[in-house]
Amino acid sequence: MKAIKLLMMGPPGVGKGTFGKLLSKEFSIPILTVGDEIRKIAAQESLSQVYIDIAKDVTKGKLINDGLAWAIMIHKLKDLDTSRGFIIDGYPRTATECEIMEMCDFQYDLVVSLKQHEEVIIKKTLARRVCESCGSTYNLANIEYEGHKLPSMKPKVKGKCDNCGGNLITRKDDTRSVIQKRLFTFQVHTLPLEKYFAEKGKLIEFSPYGGVADYPQLSVKVKEKLGLP
Repeated sequence: MKAIKLLMMGPPGVGKGTFGKLLSKEFSIPILTVGDEIRKIAAQESLSQVYIDIAKDVTKGKLINDGLAWAIMIHKLKDLDTSRGFIIDGYPRTATECEIMEMCDFQYDLVVSLKQHEEVIIKKTLARRVCESCGSTYNLANIEYEGHKLPSMKPKVKGKCDNCGGNLITRKDDTRSVIQKRLFTFQVHTLPLEKYFAEKGKLIEFSPYGGVADYPQLSVKVKEKLGLP
């Protein structure tokens, strides 16, 4: 099988990481979550001024510099075994980043754009909990809203990760004001990129109305677009 190179696109909290990990497992290819890598840098105790600025942008829900985002993504991608392909969650985010990809001849096969109602995303994000040790994600909310029916994804033991037993925490940027700012930023800077990818014939859109239960439908769409059995 040829290498499979996917980009995951969508508003914050839509489930890019969750669905990306499912695709990663199915195709046996690594996933790089750019936002997580940026947050790791922002959380370091000893930071240079550049990284201090990144930390400030992250906590305010702002996008970091395009060049820095590209450098972080490429640096982290080199640490992975991409011989079978890769999945990049949350990149590109702006037209400038698309231009950088073009100038550097960065190759990818498909962009998966996930969509959900904004109110659903806000409810999901406010109820999101993340393991501080391994990064596994859970959700405490059971959401039913305008056709969306997303059951909660709670841990077996309250406040503890099923995978490693680590403590579950709320991300610092998972507040209503920051979420709304990030959603606005996505609408202005990232959503317009759909037209760009569609014109290249590399875009599929998917609305997970039932949460992870809808993954088989996404899997079928991805395979069909890639011409896989």
